[in-house]
Amino acid sequence: MDKATFLNELRKRLSFLPKEELDKTILYYSEMISDRMDAGMSEEDAVKAVGNIDDIVDSVKSYTCYTPPPQNINNTGGIINKIIGYAGIIALCFGMVWLISSAIGLAFAVITCIIAAIIAAVKFGIALLLTFIGFALIFLALFLATIPLCSYCKYGIAYFKKLAGG
Repeated sequence: MDKATFLNELRKRLSFLPKEELDKTILYYSEMISDRMDAGMSEEDAVKAVGNIDDIVDSVKSYTCYTPPPQNINNTGGIINKIIGYAGIIALCFGMVWLISSAIGLAFAVITCIIAAIIAAVKFGIALLLTFIGFALIFLALFLATIPLCSYCKYGIAYFKKLAGG
């Protein structure tokens, strides 16, 4: 098999990956083949040395936490899938708005606690300073927890768009 055929087949078989990840993976294997050819191997030998496409796909699935799409997601096109898809999109959009507004509120809470800690340290001593710093750290942790949740909502919306047929 030549390099172009190998890479096209690999691209087809790894189409479940996000575009950026797919492009990085294809580039990695393309460079690996090119390096072997630069070292004196023929194109076919270099492709064979890279490995079997099935093994590569299995390996990529294992390190990307691949979950196969539900069966017949594109073939059903039924009203139930559309209802579930659009309901999921709406719910996740509301969830995203809630997460963003929560993140803004938590950011203000962190700032307020830090200001209160400074004022408390000046007027009331170290004990109250440490209390407000503790609250600030709790609010900061909650704020940081909203960041991955927003990206999960984004991926969920993409999934429900596929389910709805869009």
